[in-house]
Amino acid sequence: MIANEFTYDFRGMQCPMPIVQLSRVVGERQPGDVLTIVADDLAFCFDVESWCRRRGHELVRVEQSEQMCTAVVRVNHKGGDRC
Repeated sequence: MIANEFTYDFRGMQCPMPIVQLSRVVGERQPGDVLTIVADDLAFCFDVESWCRRRGHELVRVEQSEQMCTAVVRVNHKGGDRC
């Protein structure tokens, strides 16, 4: 399996839209793919950790600055809404 890397810019979106969009794009990706997501809704830094844990995806890294959150997520299965 070859993993691909994708970058998504969710700046300008307010909660819950960054997580909604993450769910959508995960559904378009394959297991092993790595997604880098940039958001300026700082709640996303906390939300993405919980979302990954509930959905079974790997949160590789999350970084928060004063005005930006960057999260790196590895897709562990096809589909974003597995519970």
